[in-house]
Amino acid sequence: VMSLSIRTKLFIAIFFACLLAIGGMTALVQFKFKSSLLDYINDQENRSLSQIETQLVDYYQLNGSWQTLREDSRFWQRLVSSALRSTLFPANGDAPPNNTMLMPPDWHPDEHAIGGLPPPRSRLMQRIDRYVGRVVLLDSNHKLVRGNERLPIPEQLRPLKLDNQVIGYLGLHPRSSLTEKV
Repeated sequence: VMSLSIRTKLFIAIFFACLLAIGGMTALVQFKFKSSLLDYINDQENRSLSQIETQLVDYYQLNGSWQTLREDSRFWQRLVSSALRSTLFPANGDAPPNNTMLMPPDWHPDEHAIGGLPPPRSRLMQRIDRYVGRVVLLDSNHKLVRGNERLPIPEQLRPLKLDNQVIGYLGLHPRSSLTEKV
């Protein structure tokens, strides 16, 4: 039986204590970084709601109701995604040279040999789709016009006003993680 000297035992104890402290600090820093990054992303996404808000008020002023948005989900998708794109690529020259990165090519089922499936969507379009799925529009009576019916109404709602009269409410479900799918 080999006996360790007190010096060796002390070295091993201090070494493992240091490893434990380093591991704990690493986990804490990683948690705080992810939390801060998530807060930043949610804040940026909330800021993009102001573009959507402007377009929705203009839409309501032209149409006098939310009826077309209730009936046509593609119109809602285009409205919200165009507002988001104008936030992502402001008119200061940061926009991509053409919209090929944003929009998939036109799909014609007879041109595709793989079962007539549309081409895969770009990562940016997938991100925009997930964002659109988290945006909520309510009418002035707090009834859902557009948004995910499976999710509860967001806590923070922005009133949409036209001539100082509330015409609806706009909200966004915040991300709960950095890698969420919806």
